[in-house]
Amino acid sequence: MLEGQQVLEALVQSGWRPGLILALDDAALAGAAGGTPWPADFAGIPVSKVSSFQSPAAIHALGSAQVQGVLCGGISEILREQFLKAFPLGVYGFHGSLLPALAGPAPVNWAIIEGLPETGTTLLRYTRDLDGGTAVGRTPCPIDPRETPATLYAKLSRLSAQLWLEHWPRIARGKIEERPLGALILNLRRRPEDGVIRWPSHSAASLDRWIRALTRPYPGAYFWCDGRRIWVYAVDIQPVSGSVAEATLQSVGTDSLTVSFPDGQVRCSDLRLDGGANVPDQLMAQLALHTGQPMGALHRGRRILVIAAHPDDEVLGVGGTLIRHFKAGDDVRALIVCSAASIRYRDGEQDQPRDWQRASHYLGAQTLGLGFPDQRLDAGSNLEVIQALESDIREFQPDTVYTHHWGDVNADHVRIAEAVDVATRPFAAPWIKRLYAFHTPSSSEWTASRRDRPFLPNVYSDITLELERKLDAMRCYQSELRPYPHPRSLRSLRERAGYWGSVANFPAAEPLMLLRARE
Repeated sequence: MLEGQQVLEALVQSGWRPGLILALDDAALAGAAGGTPWPADFAGIPVSKVSSFQSPAAIHALGSAQVQGVLCGGISEILREQFLKAFPLGVYGFHGSLLPALAGPAPVNWAIIEGLPETGTTLLRYTRDLDGGTAVGRTPCPIDPRETPATLYAKLSRLSAQLWLEHWPRIARGKIEERPLGALILNLRRRPEDGVIRWPSHSAASLDRWIRALTRPYPGAYFWCDGRRIWVYAVDIQPVSGSVAEATLQSVGTDSLTVSFPDGQVRCSDLRLDGGANVPDQLMAQLALHTGQPMGALHRGRRILVIAAHPDDEVLGVGGTLIRHFKAGDDVRALIVCSAASIRYRDGEQDQPRDWQRASHYLGAQTLGLGFPDQRLDAGSNLEVIQALESDIREFQPDTVYTHHWGDVNADHVRIAEAVDVATRPFAAPWIKRLYAFHTPSSSEWTASRRDRPFLPNVYSDITLELERKLDAMRCYQSELRPYPHPRSLRSLRERAGYWGSVANFPAAEPLMLLRARE
């Protein structure tokens, strides 16, 4: 979405004037995707502020003005079909990319992160398909080497206004060409916690793009230092050949730090704490003590490992809990034991590594696969599985492990629960402090023959603030979702989280069984 005021300003400057301006009121704007509060008057045109563009007040204003068509700018509200059909000329908006490329949320951020030389703007006539509909026209826009969201939005807003003026005469006559976009692969949604800098995964060039892509007006990029988040809003790159093997702290200034990479140096500046406060001198001095050390040494959160049978089990069982760990600065890893196979799916369906990699974005996890055959773990010895798990556990040395319950109806879940019991025994893995079993919807509750081994939760993980992100992760597994009231429907997952939450006086929770604790 493009910033509505910037597009409108460019349109008005070109001589085009709308008959009515509707804008979210300040309270609604604060709870939406953000944006600049609207004035009461825009270029001499009164601004009607509403709580929603489909509220009774908005519908009354649109009807009173006898509006025939709507141009949306910078809105995140999903427009219902009834609204889309209410205006003879249609409902239009802009997407900040050359669709179908970069469809979905945050197209400007992703364009900079990916280092694209060009993006653009697409004028759409909206239909029921989110980020789909009819493409009316497109205009390309070059991305400059030092581009930020603010500078790119300014260029895209001017181009969007030009695109609207180019097509407005045909729109006014109802003569636009129908060019349906069809099904689109959507970008991953971004939230403030996604700005974390994972030092081992960056080069100097990629970190430069990462910080520029997330700077103001967005929350920014950040890194952890001794349990505190430090946000970074400015960056300069120096193409100096480094003699380091990984990201290493080179020097610390009063409001900056320089990091060396094998491909160059990056100076990070305009540093802030949570809430926008300046980083105190004491913390900068503490940071300077790490000079010459790898950046990964600045912070060591807990190491969290989930061992799951199949792609989606890690989300179903402890998705919200993993997100809590990620947001707290912990190092989260998901280990998927079995590869996807057609035995589990209907014709034409199969989970792919891309699905679990997309889900891992929302979990804040690194996801790895062991590649064992799906639904066949009970056909032979468990020794190979145990040895593979032991190898990964020795390499990662997790503090906490989550895995399946041994009473699940799925045979793979049972064999993995048994294998984890062996692989995490205290003598073999003394660094593990907590071992938990999780509840897997459509498996843990469907066991009829093993009532001697029921799932009996004794820990409830509050996922009230993580539930929506968990559901986003589950949406990555489209082949696993089923219609309500199946346990793997999104509605059922929401209701189940509410039920388990009510047991522990939380709005939403995930149930766990603490199997072993070592203090």
